[in-house]
Amino acid sequence: KIKLNFLDLLTKYNPSVVGTRIIHNYKNDVENHKIVEITIKNLKPNESQTVTPR
Repeated sequence: KIKLNFLDLLTKYNPSVVGTRIIHNYKNDVENHKIVEITIKNLKPNESQTVTPR
């Protein structure tokens, strides 16, 4: 099984909203990574620039 780390994507692209929604809806890491990429592509420019500090 390959584990993908997509946390770097979540820290760049509004992790508080996008990340939480993705993690709750998709438990599988591979699915998570695909959904993150799709979500990022569909974000409006101002949304993709929103970063929540951790």
